[in-house]
Amino acid sequence: MKPLAAIAPVAILFFGVEETGAASSAGGKTGRACPLALAAYQAADQTVLLEFRGDETRSFRVVVNGLGAVLDGYVFPDEAGEGELGVVLDNCPEGDVTGQDLSQCQIWQGPMLASSADGATAPLPGHDQPASPHVVMQGLDQALTQSAPFIEAGLPAIEFEHLSLYACQE
Repeated sequence: MKPLAAIAPVAILFFGVEETGAASSAGGKTGRACPLALAAYQAADQTVLLEFRGDETRSFRVVVNGLGAVLDGYVFPDEAGEGELGVVLDNCPEGDVTGQDLSQCQIWQGPMLASSADGATAPLPGHDQPASPHVVMQGLDQALTQSAPFIEAGLPAIEFEHLSLYACQE
């Protein structure tokens, strides 16, 4: 499998990403903290890229090397009051949709956490707060591997525990 860098330059140029050079919340050359809304994360093997879209809702996109499709993601409060959940969707219908419609296009749903360099987890920061060094989305790797788009593309299984901050979209 080719590294994500082989397909990422188009997305990176389009979004104007500035590489941080380290897994930190430093904003690259400017020295200011990168807000979560502009953060871009990737798996260690560069097969998965997560880019926040710059809005207050903390929506994001997921690009998987070789998939040929961009997956949509959203962060929302856990109704049980235990933090926040993330959801990754593929090709969902627009407008008013039913729960059944969403279940047909949902690839993953689960806790979405910030993680420090030492592995301690915390709630995801607000859109205008400094991005954490890592984002943990437990089970996302297995859900992607078992999803119809992934299987149809004939991609090999992927494994990652977290995604690391690698760029700040300027």
